[in-house]
Amino acid sequence: MNRNHPCAILIVDDEEGIRNLLKRALEKDGEGLYTIHLAENGSEAWELLQHHAVDVLVCDVIMPKMDGDELCRRVKGAPQFEGIYFIMLTKVDTLDHRLQGLNMGADDYISKPFSIDEFLARTRVAARLKHLQKRLLAFEKTDSIHLTVRTLSHEINNPLSIILTEIEVMKRSSTGLPDAIVQGLESIRENINRVKQALTRLETLAEPVVRQHGDTLTTIDL
Repeated sequence: MNRNHPCAILIVDDEEGIRNLLKRALEKDGEGLYTIHLAENGSEAWELLQHHAVDVLVCDVIMPKMDGDELCRRVKGAPQFEGIYFIMLTKVDTLDHRLQGLNMGADDYISKPFSIDEFLARTRVAARLKHLQKRLLAFEKTDSIHLTVRTLSHEINNPLSIILTEIEVMKRSSTGLPDAIVQGLESIRENINRVKQALTRLETLAEPVVRQHGDTLTTIDL
């Protein structure tokens, strides 16, 4: 876990005392490691998910408006949310109910009443798993970028090298060329070399840093 990228946790329970107890426990256990959201039922939690990224969802089962089972079914059935680590808080701790929840996609169960130490331990495991998952996705994304860059670099560098060779041949074999043309050829050569240098920097980029410029332009720092 990383304070620069805190784990976003959503606590869903219709009992305000439970919500606040778990929130305070998390804040004390991992200062700066968690961003905590609260909801009092599944309907409110579902609305919150539309506007906030969540890594771990801790949810009571029996609630008004929308219970935990229905929220789990919706979350795990939506492609944009299915990666959320879903922890059920339940008083109904039977094998049949656990199997039902696991089949819906629940990742873990905590039986009520529970100890705060158990809750914190299971939440830490969930947060670590989400952190590792994000790192793995970042590595995969980086490898994909490097593969694309190497392919483009190969396809672009070859014709650029041929153009540079042709420019040198023209400059050596042609006499009495107007200064404007000589300067133009030199400008082309310099700009081609700039492109080749940029491709080299891309090929050796260890960890791409992506930046957003305005609403539509995204670039990689070189």
